[in-house]
Amino acid sequence: MAEAGSPRPDDADPYEFSTPTSVVYEETGNYDIGLETVYTGQFRYNGSPWLPVSGVAVVPSDPRGASIWETVTRNVAEDCVDNPDGWACRSPWLTTPPWEK
Repeated sequence: MAEAGSPRPDDADPYEFSTPTSVVYEETGNYDIGLETVYTGQFRYNGSPWLPVSGVAVVPSDPRGASIWETVTRNVAEDCVDNPDGWACRSPWLTTPPWEK
C-alpha cells in the first residue's frame, strides 16, 4: 500500500475515523502487526527542477503484538439493581465481591 501518513484531525472520533491505511479485522484475537517504510528521494540544484534519486530505501519494523477486541454496546432502560437479569448484569465486573456482601 503506497499511502503517505498524516495526523488524525483533532475533531475526528478515533473509533470512527479511517484512513487509506486502516485495517478492519474480521475476528478478535492476537495479531503480529508489522510496518515497512519505503523512502524515495529527489533533489535539485541552482533552481533546477526536482530530479528523482534512483533507488529506494526499505526499512521494515519489528512486528509488535496487538490484541484485537470487539466492542458491543446496548441501550438499556434499567440498571442491574432494578433488573438483575438484564443485559450484562451477570458480568463478573458488575458483581459485588463476596467480602463486600
